[in-house]
Amino acid sequence: MEVGLMRNLRNRLLSRIDRALVSGSYSVLFLLLISTAALVFVASTILSVSGVHATRDHLNFMDSMWEILQRAIDPGQLANEQAWSSRLILLTVTLVGLLLVSTLVSIINSTLERRIEGVRRGRRPVHLNDHVVIIGWNDGAMKLIEELAIARTEGVGLQVVLFTAEDPVELLNHITEHIHRKELIDQQSKTARKISEWITIRKAKGENTNDLLTLGNIDNARAIICLLEKSLEHRNTRIVLAILAALQSPQAEKRPSDKPLHVVAQYDSEDIAERLKTRIEKVVMARQQTFGGLLELQVVTPALVRNKLEVNVVRSRGLSAVYKDLLDFDGDEIYIAKPPHAGLTFGDLKPSNGCIPIGFIDSFGVDLWPSWDDEVGEKSVIAIGRSMDSVSAYLNRFLVPAVNNLPRRIGRVASVIPENYLFIGQNEWLKGLVEDLNLVAPQGSSATLLLRTGEIEGALPQFAGRAIDVVVRSSFNEPLDDDEFVSKFDHVVVLADHTISDEESDSRVLSDVLACRVHLENRDQSIQPMTVVAELRQRSSRHIAAIRMADDLLVSDALTACAIAQFALYPENGIVLRHLLSEKTSAFLQGVPASEIIGTEHSLSWIETQETLKRTTGEIGIAVRTFDEITGIPVVQLNPNDEVLVRPQDDIVVLTHLLPNLED
Repeated sequence: MEVGLMRNLRNRLLSRIDRALVSGSYSVLFLLLISTAALVFVASTILSVSGVHATRDHLNFMDSMWEILQRAIDPGQLANEQAWSSRLILLTVTLVGLLLVSTLVSIINSTLERRIEGVRRGRRPVHLNDHVVIIGWNDGAMKLIEELAIARTEGVGLQVVLFTAEDPVELLNHITEHIHRKELIDQQSKTARKISEWITIRKAKGENTNDLLTLGNIDNARAIICLLEKSLEHRNTRIVLAILAALQSPQAEKRPSDKPLHVVAQYDSEDIAERLKTRIEKVVMARQQTFGGLLELQVVTPALVRNKLEVNVVRSRGLSAVYKDLLDFDGDEIYIAKPPHAGLTFGDLKPSNGCIPIGFIDSFGVDLWPSWDDEVGEKSVIAIGRSMDSVSAYLNRFLVPAVNNLPRRIGRVASVIPENYLFIGQNEWLKGLVEDLNLVAPQGSSATLLLRTGEIEGALPQFAGRAIDVVVRSSFNEPLDDDEFVSKFDHVVVLADHTISDEESDSRVLSDVLACRVHLENRDQSIQPMTVVAELRQRSSRHIAAIRMADDLLVSDALTACAIAQFALYPENGIVLRHLLSEKTSAFLQGVPASEIIGTEHSLSWIETQETLKRTTGEIGIAVRTFDEITGIPVVQLNPNDEVLVRPQDDIVVLTHLLPNLED
């Protein structure tokens, strides 16, 4: 009976020890501490009871325990022992102590290894607030990181958590080596050198709710950015799953209704993306009363950035530089601020001192270039400026409404002169580009598609009511070398080839751009300004091409990354930019020869040019396109200083309306 009881007690003790050993390092450390304390206590008791003086004479029990502990962790303490009785006892203590110490060192070592491996594997929880979570990695992700870095250099205390399938350490090293943006992100700056201080990389899945909560801490995040990973199968489905996972946050009730989590999703199809956005909004609305602010979804598609920009840029010189400046965080930006007086009208807000008011925004939407007598009321002012401080200081000047004889807001009549378009090459975005151009091209316009030998013509819609002509080029027949062929076109779009490498595609594009620009420079621009727009796939090519063709190039992935960054950090700005790019609004940007506004005889300052615009057409000038007198290189200045001279040979980019408005 007693034997069975002892065996039962032993089994229960061993079972408890086994459970403690597998429950984690802290349990094992606790057992080691108890074992060490028991060893010291038992050994000290044996020495006290036996009368063996293994320690120094005349020590009390506590001091004796200290001496035993020293011998348990240091074998060298046995060297001075003379009596065999004390040697045997202390040898036993030392051997057991070494076993305990070696086990302790092993546990500490394995714990450190697991922690280091956890960091490398990217599976450690994050404890951040007001950060941005980026899900996925693609060709434009590096540009996105650059834009966020620029925001940091401008004083935004931004932290980034990146979800990826890549090795976290290798990706962090890659970002450190490649992040650079001229003077704004100098390689020696703290932002560039200490990437790990503001970028945390986790090897996680965005469609996993638990990963979003623990590794991304989305309950306290500022925004989530879902990037489209083109190399992955079912990439669009993974974006949807990531959005649905974000909706399942159990802490959603902590978010105020007016401060939802901003989710920016990159998507292939604009139709599917807008349908998803509508349905997510319905779900959020249905749950809002119970959970408060859940999330607000913005979708960014190639049609938004690529096609809409190309439609605008291909019809007006210099617009690509303006859009690039508005989209990225470099230079002048769009700012939204509340003026000090609700009775101010839009006509009271005269552009000056580096600030250009362009419209109003409120909960009902965006109103670009409103009527001059529209009052601010509860709305905020949309302005282009150098900083929020400068915009606020500008608005504080208008403390009371002015008494003005407001000019007529006429706008610019849509052109009725037929235009000839040339598309060089084709890709999956050509169809959408043709459809968008159909909305703005005058009746009677024509289009020609130039293909290489062996390229199969894709199914394309009609252009301005006519079929698109197809011309095949080869090594024996190069139409771009024929002056008569190229000179008949008003607008040229050189499309990137996604069936070949980035480098080969960009080299072909740049070669075709050069062939077309010869005719652009020799053409009489007073009849119909010729434009050449090219798509590049590599951002590095922009540095090569920007020397001569700064206003002709669109790096699609880079522009998409800029738009995503704007939508994530400043959702209101994203709404304005989306409104500006949308074909649903009558307000748009257009390049106009300065001679049409200021005449052909004299130059005017920028502030005088703005006043002339307001008196005549009522349009708002936002940029001037000049040419270097020595090199002839075009330079676009968004929101120039008041004293900048505008010459008759320059172009002015104006915010105008598609249809004339004859209201007084």
